[in-house]
Amino acid sequence: MDAPEHLGALDAPAIAYVRPHDLELARDCAAGPALAATVREVRPLGPIVLVQMQEDATGAALEAEVSRRELEALGLAEGQRVFARPRRWQVFATPDVR
Repeated sequence: MDAPEHLGALDAPAIAYVRPHDLELARDCAAGPALAATVREVRPLGPIVLVQMQEDATGAALEAEVSRRELEALGLAEGQRVFARPRRWQVFATPDVR
């Protein structure tokens, strides 16, 4: 993951933060690298929909905000597998704990 603000920290421990509206969802991974996840809850919140997921490899919780139109186009429902791709992210260096 590119993090220009941390150029001198090659392979250093870090945490990446992605805002829910910066997470793009797809039903397949044909568009490039993405995190495979399982939809746990779909919650309409006015004009947007909050999609809560669990990342398959680590079990980490993920949240994405999509429009109702995107939700309908993707046909998302609880239990379905999706692929999440960040559009933008922020990387925070973490202390090296050994």
